[in-house]
Amino acid sequence: MSAERFPSLEGGACTDLAPGVAEKYFNANAHREPFLAKTAKAICARCVIQPQCLEAAMKRTYPDRGVIGGMTASSIRAAKEWDAYDKGLRSNPPKHSRPEMPNYYEPSPASEHAAELRAIADLSFEERVYGIFLDVKKGKYQTLNQAIGEIALIHSQAMEVNHA
Repeated sequence: MSAERFPSLEGGACTDLAPGVAEKYFNANAHREPFLAKTAKAICARCVIQPQCLEAAMKRTYPDRGVIGGMTASSIRAAKEWDAYDKGLRSNPPKHSRPEMPNYYEPSPASEHAAELRAIADLSFEERVYGIFLDVKKGKYQTLNQAIGEIALIHSQAMEVNHA
């Protein structure tokens, strides 16, 4: 990439390259020009700001091709789709397989919470109520009334599903 297009990425390994060279490698179509894309990924792999670059890529809309933060544009799109699914913003899993993310990339707390909600949604009414009793035993609730309120909520949700 280049500092002109991505000013917050100053100090990146790609900003030291001549503009024509940077465009050649980082704007390559990974499917038609795999060598150029692999070269760009290798440059990113040794870059000190790669985590920030990938984080910026996950927050923005980018072109249909190229390498950003060590990942191809298509891998970033797939990662963003999986991120939306993990956060519960999307009901069905993406059609593409989950791309491999760099070791430093950590999922957000929202994606962890959505995964917990999906696991709970697959439980029966009885299993969910039993979970409340286990939480009471562990001391999760300050009072028994809080646990009863939670069971009432689960019951009302189960009734809505049965009547729908």
